[in-house]
Amino acid sequence: MRLFRIYAEGNFIEAGTDTSFFQTGETKYGKPILDRVLRLTRAIADATKCVLVSFDSTMRSNLSWACRST
Repeated sequence: MRLFRIYAEGNFIEAGTDTSFFQTGETKYGKPILDRVLRLTRAIADATKCVLVSFDSTMRSNLSWACRST
């Protein structure tokens, strides 16, 4: 099984051993969590929890930034 990210322009990237996941959108808050915790040997349930924490981190940081800028 292979994982691809296909962009609207038609180009793509493929997940591999050095990039085992893709993150869409803002990467400076959620991605460090994924980089520190996720491994290819991680159980799917644990990986799912990591992804949800990453989403939450990104949402909270973007929300706090939007509140400060108004």
